[in-house]
Amino acid sequence: MENIGCHNSTFNSRYYNSEQTIRDIRKALLNNLGTALTNMSGKETYWNVDVIQVVVKQLKGFYGFESEHAGTLTTSAVTAAKRICDEAAGSNSLLTERKDSTQGSVYIGQIGTHPRNFRS
Repeated sequence: MENIGCHNSTFNSRYYNSEQTIRDIRKALLNNLGTALTNMSGKETYWNVDVIQVVVKQLKGFYGFESEHAGTLTTSAVTAAKRICDEAAGSNSLLTERKDSTQGSVYIGQIGTHPRNFRS
C-alpha cells in the first residue's frame, strides 16, 4: 500500500518526543492500518506478502512546522513503527538495524529462518 496520504492525529502530549506521543502514533497506525502492518496473509483485505515495509518520511513545509519539530515527530513515528514491527515479528525474531545512504535507517524484524520479514 503506497501513498495513503495524511492522517489527522491528536496527541495526548504537547511534546513530540514523549513516550505518550509514540503510543498515540502506534495506536493510530494500528487502528487505521493494523492488518496491513501486522498480518502477512492480508486476511480478506490485502494480498498475501512476504515483506511488510513501513516508510516514514519527514514533513517539510507542512502547516508551518519547523524542521526541529518535524524531525522530532519523525523520530517518534519511526519508534512507533519499530515497536509495531517488533510485536508483529514476535519474540523469536531476528532484529537488525542498519543505516543506508539511499533508504536512510532500515530496521528489519525477520521471523526465525523464514524469509518473511517486517521492515521499518
